[in-house]
Amino acid sequence: MLTSAECRAQAEQKLAQAERDERHRKRLITAAEACLFLASQLRRVEGAFPNDETVTKRCSKDHMKANVAVESV
Repeated sequence: MLTSAECRAQAEQKLAQAERDERHRKRLITAAEACLFLASQLRRVEGAFPNDETVTKRCSKDHMKANVAVESV
């Protein structure tokens, strides 16, 4: 899942590409606008969570077993 900051960064990248690419400029600007809209929506959702709460990803049991096997070698 993307954060609002990541969406804004993608929008900046799309706008930079649009400056260099005449052929796809309209499509890139539209994509940047979509990223900015998504960022604004995510920002509202992110505001509902405490700042110190972090999202943790869980590994599958198979992935954890593979890591243990690699570490024991």
